[in-house]
Amino acid sequence: MAVPYLEGADRKAGAVVVDIGGYIADFDQLVAKTLVPGSVLEPTPDNFAMAKANAIAGMGLPDKIELHNMAIGDGLRQ
Repeated sequence: MAVPYLEGADRKAGAVVVDIGGYIADFDQLVAKTLVPGSVLEPTPDNFAMAKANAIAGMGLPDKIELHNMAIGDGLRQ
């Protein structure tokens, strides 16, 4: 499957894609099938649950997609 925005992506051994704000892991499924393993960081519990269902149960990619129910930031804000 040709995906224009993945053309020229690095496919060398050890490469990993990190998807910050992974939503339901739809992009990550494509990457894991065509390029390299990836990590998904999704802070919203409902989206994380759907990402887990899609990546693990739906697509059978538990060994290629690592899921994290967390956000990325520079610290807590008040």
